[in-house]
Amino acid sequence: MDYRSQELLSQEGMERSLIQFARFMKVGTPDAFTSMLAPAFVRCSFQDNTVVYSYEVKPWMKNPQGTIHGGIVASMLDTTMGSLAFYMAGEKITPTITMKVDYVAPGLMDMPVYVGCNCTRCGGTMAYITCKAWQADETKPFATADGVFFTAGPKAEADKLLG
Repeated sequence: MDYRSQELLSQEGMERSLIQFARFMKVGTPDAFTSMLAPAFVRCSFQDNTVVYSYEVKPWMKNPQGTIHGGIVASMLDTTMGSLAFYMAGEKITPTITMKVDYVAPGLMDMPVYVGCNCTRCGGTMAYITCKAWQADETKPFATADGVFFTAGPKAEADKLLG
């Protein structure tokens, strides 16, 4: 069973939803951490249930070793997976149930981060999403993640989130 409305069941509907989600994360929550991350929509695929966002790396994201702090990387992964869960659940609030992150290399401070996700399954109560973060080469992620998101939450208030 698909929980998305007819208007979401297309490439254009998916793009609209995910672009609006990113816009809300940047400007709709001005005092929140996610507005500081400022995700930017890159692309999505309705057919493959995927999305990619980019994140500008800023000096405050640096850890003592001079690379991107692991907590920042985890937040980028979580935000991107959450956006896809939001879309797949029919624009419902989708809190993270669980998330596992593997850091396979350091994230570098001198280039943007791209985060791409794939929803492998979405039902009435949970969405399962895999994700990876990369910089120069999409085939060489520096972090990967798997997450489960609650999909039975309330529908987002369209005027606040998607206006």
